[in-house]
Parts: sequence; structure tokens; C-alpha cells
Amino acid sequence: MAELLEMLINEYDYSQLAESILREVSAKEFDESIKDLSVPRAFSKFLVKLSEVAPKLVLKQMGLLIGHLDGEVRKNKEFKKMLRIE
Repeated sequence: MAELLEMLINEYDYSQLAESILREVSAKEFDESIKDLSVPRAFSKFLVKLSEVAPKLVLKQMGLLIGHLDGEVRKNKEFKKMLRIE
């Protein structure tokens, strides 16, 4: 998914879809009591990959994503390194 969004951004100068997806995902709430952590982990992996291929876009939407940084996403080492958080 991140690669497709990268292609749209770089080859077609179309970042609106990626921004819309980030807005939709940022509105999701992950209940920490859920047993299945696959959804937050998939979200984390998607954000990491998107931040690698389109860092400006992710940083532009960071205000929306900041609420997820204290959850599962923050535990992801690659995402922490990209944001330079300890």
C-alpha cells in the first residue's frame, strides 16, 4: 500500500489519496484491551514504510498521527528512529 501511495506521489504528483488515508487511519482508536494486536501492528508497519518512502507527507500529517505515538506504534523501533524519539 505504501509503495502504491509513493508511486502516486512521485510519478503523478497526487498526494491527496495518501493524505486522506492518513486522516482516516489517524481517526481510528485502538483499544489496548483487545487481544488481537495485528491491526495496530499492521498500522505501525504501514506508517513506518510510508515514512520511509514519503517522509514529507507523514511529517505534514504528524499532528493527526501524534495521538497514536503513545500506543503500539511508538514501540516500533524503526518509527522511533525516523522520528528520533528515545
